[in-house]
Amino acid sequence: MNNGFKKQLSSSFPLKSIARPNDIQFFPEGGQLITGVRTKIAFKALKPDGLGIDLKGTVTDNNNNIVAEFSSSHLGMGLFLLTPEAGKTYTAKVTFADGTTASPDFPKVLTDGIDLSLENSDPDVLNIKLQCDSSFLKDYQGKTFFILAKSSGVICYAAKTSLQNQVYNALVPKSKFPTGIVQVTLFMYDGEPVSERIAFIQHNDQLNLAITGDQPAYTTRQKVKLNISAKAIDQPVAGNFSVAVIDETKVPVDENAETTILSNLLLTSDITGYIEKPNYYFNHPNEKTRQYLDVLLQTQGYRRFSYSGILNNKYPSLNFWAERGIEITGTLRASNGIPVNGGNLSLSIPDKSFSTHTVTNSDGRFKFSDLVFLDSAKVKISARDNAHASDLVITIDNEQAQSISANFNTPDEIMNIDSTLGPYIKNSKLQSSNTHVLKEVVIKDTRIVKTVSHKDYGSLASLSQEADHTIRPDQLQGCPNLLECVKALAMGMTFENENFYITRNFTAGKRTPVAIFLSGSPVDVNTLNTVNTANVESVEIFLKDELGLINSAYGTDGAIVVNLKKAPVGEKISFQDLKNLIPQRNEVTFNPKGYAPIRTFYIPRYYGPRSTQPTQNDTRSTIYWNPNVTTDKTGAASVEYFNADGQGTYRVTIEGIDGTGNIGWQVYRYVVK
Repeated sequence: MNNGFKKQLSSSFPLKSIARPNDIQFFPEGGQLITGVRTKIAFKALKPDGLGIDLKGTVTDNNNNIVAEFSSSHLGMGLFLLTPEAGKTYTAKVTFADGTTASPDFPKVLTDGIDLSLENSDPDVLNIKLQCDSSFLKDYQGKTFFILAKSSGVICYAAKTSLQNQVYNALVPKSKFPTGIVQVTLFMYDGEPVSERIAFIQHNDQLNLAITGDQPAYTTRQKVKLNISAKAIDQPVAGNFSVAVIDETKVPVDENAETTILSNLLLTSDITGYIEKPNYYFNHPNEKTRQYLDVLLQTQGYRRFSYSGILNNKYPSLNFWAERGIEITGTLRASNGIPVNGGNLSLSIPDKSFSTHTVTNSDGRFKFSDLVFLDSAKVKISARDNAHASDLVITIDNEQAQSISANFNTPDEIMNIDSTLGPYIKNSKLQSSNTHVLKEVVIKDTRIVKTVSHKDYGSLASLSQEADHTIRPDQLQGCPNLLECVKALAMGMTFENENFYITRNFTAGKRTPVAIFLSGSPVDVNTLNTVNTANVESVEIFLKDELGLINSAYGTDGAIVVNLKKAPVGEKISFQDLKNLIPQRNEVTFNPKGYAPIRTFYIPRYYGPRSTQPTQNDTRSTIYWNPNVTTDKTGAASVEYFNADGQGTYRVTIEGIDGTGNIGWQVYRYVVK
């Protein structure tokens, strides 16, 4: 704001959300509160934006006596101890850091139960503790209970014990578990899970990655050589790594909030939902970060059981099978729509000199698996090697797009526009400082390009001058089958029983099919399977026949007009082009989505005085990126690149994995003057 004296005034203040209040939840260790059992109760408080908020609070009993006081220790999380008493109920009262208050629901107390808890502070031993109340001991004394601990889906520890006392302890060496999350579950004698807890095992066995520069400091546009060393347990290892270099002055980084190979593979991939500052627990691990990680796993890692189905031999279905390549599927039918059993199909990729074949099943379905080709490669599928091949029609399944899921990382978005756009705007000014702005160019006239439409065919003169809807050629790009695309894009129409219908009439009970025309000639719906979408100028949708001449002549309702492209005026069409325009019912050529081609990150090279003092600014914020840096058997590798014009601190990040699955992450910084 300008106050009239050429001075800028600014002020910042929080805007309280009216969408929903702050939220807090309580999580008893092991899953429940039990009368007479002293239990750790973790809690987590969140703001409406999904980030943690600090708080303090009390727990009172039904006599209004304060039995526990608590406050958050890290990102709205914390824990406290409570020993529930028989016949009492408990209420929590909370005051958040923003001044708001709440009285959230408090977990109910069970009068008959057993609980599992973990003590994870010892670096060598995991202490498993079972506690139950007197009534549970009376009912199940002498019964056998089972303890199962697994990590990454692999059972690492199993034991059984006979319940003799209200408290039972088991010390398990942590050497039995790999680094990562371990899930410990208590089972009853009949196999029913009753309590569960997860913890994090940290062996400090990550790769030791070291980066050294060839100079103590650098200047702008100077060549940099970084030497990389990778070791596992002090032994050099060969591995694959990615290296990224950024100008940290332009792209500030919060190392605690970023996602790394450590935080992803060891933590976030095993826990659902958003985790605030996941790398905090791995950046500089110490006793405090280990304690906070344990609290996180008692809150966001709160467990409910999923063993009951497995114990009843009901296993979860596999939604995703291992993929070794691209898969193309479809159906082979006769022109009358009947699926062809045992039909022969061949697939060829001319650019790769590759071909393969398959046979359809009883439903006419076929599948080509484990294909490897680049994006936009031409693929041809043919059914000509069959008896009565001219009567066959190939239909390719549409490519299924991945469903859109909720973005759990929305809270990571930086809402401060000044801090977000400031470096970007400054960099943009430098980029435009040497830009030559052209004068305005006025286009006075343009050539009108006539496109093919239904008006070019006299037989369709009774249709309206303008279609109700038009499917443009750009909407058909990458479409392997015209019929499938028209089904999806024909607004106001319904496809049922191998025919199109006007939706409003179909809903009202009228079952009169839509007329279909290809370049002015009437065709059946199966003909659309044979049309190459690359040859389509447009598809016009008419929800009614204005004069009724077409519908009365063919006994139809509405019309679909497919207009094919015309050859350029003055050019003779070749025999091959003519063949391409003729629908091939038993052969399909299309361009499916393939693998993206390998692209190399551009690195400018500066040699000599003319290149180190050019007229154009080098304003790069990402200085270097290489996703495939491989260390040799001595654990050594090196990378080379040139600095940009930015002065300040450059940040180098390396992360990756060796041949035995050990992972590593390291950050190195150097100064550019």
